[in-house]
Amino acid sequence: MVMFGKARHDKDEQGVIVVLFAISALLIFMVGAVAVDLGNAFARHRDSQTEADFAALAGGNCTGCLPAPQSTPLASDPAVAAVATYLLKNWPADDSGRPKPTLADLEVQLTSLSSNENADGQVYYGSFAADGTFDPNVNQLTVVTPQSQVNFGLANALGVSHADVAAMATVEVRSPGVDTLPFYAASGCDYGEQTIAQTNNGHSADTVMLAYPSDTNAASLLAVNPPQIPLDDTTTALTISGSKLTGTTQIGFFESGNGVTGPPPVTVPSTGFTVNATGSQITVKAPLPTGLTSVQDLWYVRVMIGGKWSAVAQGSTLLALQLTVGQPLLTCAQGSSSGNFGTLPLTNLHGGGADEQIAENIVGPLDHSLATYPSPHSDWTCTSAAPSVMWPSDGTNCVSTQTGLPQDAATWGFVTGVNGLAGRLTDVSANTGCASGGDPQTTGILGQYTINNDTLSCFLTDTTGSVNVGDIDSPTYSLGGPALSQQIYTSPRFFYVPIVGVVPTSGGSFYYQIVDFRPAFVTDQINSATWGSPATSTNGLRPTSTNNALQSVQVVFLNQNALPPPPPGRTDPYEGHGPKVIQLVD
Repeated sequence: MVMFGKARHDKDEQGVIVVLFAISALLIFMVGAVAVDLGNAFARHRDSQTEADFAALAGGNCTGCLPAPQSTPLASDPAVAAVATYLLKNWPADDSGRPKPTLADLEVQLTSLSSNENADGQVYYGSFAADGTFDPNVNQLTVVTPQSQVNFGLANALGVSHADVAAMATVEVRSPGVDTLPFYAASGCDYGEQTIAQTNNGHSADTVMLAYPSDTNAASLLAVNPPQIPLDDTTTALTISGSKLTGTTQIGFFESGNGVTGPPPVTVPSTGFTVNATGSQITVKAPLPTGLTSVQDLWYVRVMIGGKWSAVAQGSTLLALQLTVGQPLLTCAQGSSSGNFGTLPLTNLHGGGADEQIAENIVGPLDHSLATYPSPHSDWTCTSAAPSVMWPSDGTNCVSTQTGLPQDAATWGFVTGVNGLAGRLTDVSANTGCASGGDPQTTGILGQYTINNDTLSCFLTDTTGSVNVGDIDSPTYSLGGPALSQQIYTSPRFFYVPIVGVVPTSGGSFYYQIVDFRPAFVTDQINSATWGSPATSTNGLRPTSTNNALQSVQVVFLNQNALPPPPPGRTDPYEGHGPKVIQLVD
């Protein structure tokens, strides 16, 4: 009886196990079906996300794409065209049976991307917050890919036939992490050497500063012909006219210093020229010295008689003759009361007096960003309807100006520091300049401060002397590729300056449109400086005679094409300067 009863119990259990196994197998089958189909959907979404990322990058990196020309995408926008082209070349896999579009369908896709219909893909200028709120921003581009249908197989048993997947990506245009200083330059006076000081009203040089400034002889120089020769010219001869030229033993071509006396002249000995019988004309034979013709600059011609050079000037009248090699050096508004280079009286978050606030902005970075004025109009000033006038909003593109630079602001901002902040140039730590091992060159100033003393020419990648400062500070650029190393971005002497469209009037109350940004470097190096040329005694920061403050700051404005791409690292909200940095932000 016992054995019989046990046998019947096992048979019942076996029946239950069969049922449970069948149910479990069905559940396992259903889970497997869902897992396989969901896995396919996830894989397709991953592919769509990759396509969204690269489509957004394509739309951000093309010429004229970002910042966007307006807040709402149009089919004619370059960014929309770039996104459409990428998607048509890399169309996501789709199980719907719809025909795959090709580049021949570009016009249709352009319309779809700008139609606000996400199922066909969409481009937005701005980004979406986590709660779905859209924030318009012409510096951002969001791409939503066209929906891709994923057909399910095993999951059909559960009544689910397919899923539609899409992805979204956002890119933003940003500026390299290089400080913009609270200065301005005027369009047309924004390349080459410029001086900013409390007393000179923003003109390009205090005076013509030639070697042997006190020399004088009896010669009187009237003209040099031609007054301009091409760079690297080998065929032109010069004619110098004047009086009392008999007895000339050398012709000297002088380069003006920028705040300090310039270098010794490039000379032509007596075998290289002839003087006519009346002493009224000198003919300088071709070819002229390569030390002259290879340096794009404004040169000054003097003659030597009796061991003395002819006079530089008499009072305010320049007596040395001017000869331009290559593009003329900009000497805008020489001695003018209008300011072609000066200060932006920007406020900051810390408060304090006006000079303190300028000094803190020199120390940097600016508390708020600057940007170029959209669609500038020809009077170059701003109206009350300007998109952004001064602080406090970021992207300020319309600024007031102040001729010159207050002495305290310059001294505090560059050297001594202000309100607990160190001066801009007092960072002399490793990898912040250009000397052996990446250390900065240093010098002492104002009796007790050690500051960065980098030279601009130190950052030239050409070490043979065939490239000079004049090659990189001209409005025209002929070197083909960058001439400066990425290390220049680490120097506190390097920064950007906003450019306004017209020379501001002294004492005016106008606001001026920012039309561009120009890279600049604090130095008084002249155009003939090459790699290895030493710094001058002041290197762009000229102390007062009492050596307790700065009386002027001198900079060289550079051609953007001379700069390499910035190294990876810090970026700032887009300001319109330097190479555009396109980053995926979502």
